[in-house]
Amino acid sequence: MATALQELRSRLLAIAYCNLNDRYQLMAFGFDQTLATLAAHNPAAAEATAHRLLDPKIRSLVGDCALTTAEQTGIDTSGWSKRREATAMASDLSDADPQSVRAAAERLWAALVVEHPKLAATLAELLTALPATWRQDLFQTDHTTRLPADPPHGRSAPPEIAAYSTDPHDCDACLEVDHLCRYHRGMADGQQHLRDLLATLAADSTAQALLEDRRTQLEAERAELVEELNTAVSELEETSA
Repeated sequence: MATALQELRSRLLAIAYCNLNDRYQLMAFGFDQTLATLAAHNPAAAEATAHRLLDPKIRSLVGDCALTTAEQTGIDTSGWSKRREATAMASDLSDADPQSVRAAAERLWAALVVEHPKLAATLAELLTALPATWRQDLFQTDHTTRLPADPPHGRSAPPEIAAYSTDPHDCDACLEVDHLCRYHRGMADGQQHLRDLLATLAADSTAQALLEDRRTQLEAERAELVEELNTAVSELEETSA
C-alpha cells in the first residue's frame, strides 16, 4: 500500500509531466523536489506533511492558512484582501437580483474611480455619448434589469480588460470575471484540441507508419550530415598538419 508521501509525489509528478501549463509543471515539480528533500532529512515530517495535504478538509482552510503563513513569513499582504474582494465582486451575477447587481456595479465603479481614474473618466464619456437606444442595441431587450444572454460557454461574459499576463493566475481579465477570460479560455480550448489531435494520432496506425517513415528519413539525413561534418573536420586537420 502506498504511503501518503508516495501518493502525493505520484500526483505531483503526474501533473509536472502531463499538464501543458508550464507554470503548473514548474510548481508541481518544485513542490515534489521540496518533499523529496524533506524526506531525505526527516522522513517522518515529510510523511506527516503529505498526509495533512491529502486531507480533503484542508481545501476549505487553504486561504486562511496561506494568509497566516504569509504574515508569519513577513510577506506584505496589505493588498491581498482588496484583490480577494475584487474577485468576489466579479463573480457571476447572471442570476442575481437587481439590487445585488446594482450594488456590485456601484462597488466596481467606485474601485475603478480609485484605481484607474483616467479610465473611469474615459468610460463615463463613452457612456454619455451612447444613443438613446443603447439598451436595445447592446442587450436586445427593453427590460431595465435584464443582463445579456449567456454565451455558449454557459457563463456571463461582461466586457473584459486586456489580458496583461499569459499566466491566468496573474491575469487581471481572469480576475475581473472570476474564471478564465476569453483569451485564456481560447488558449485552453486550443490546448485541448491539440491533445485530442495527439490522442487521435496515437490511435491511427497509418499515421504512426508515416511518422516512423519520416523519423527514419530524418535519422538518415542526420547521419549523412554528421558524416560530412566529420569528413570536413578530418580534411581541415590534415591541412593544418
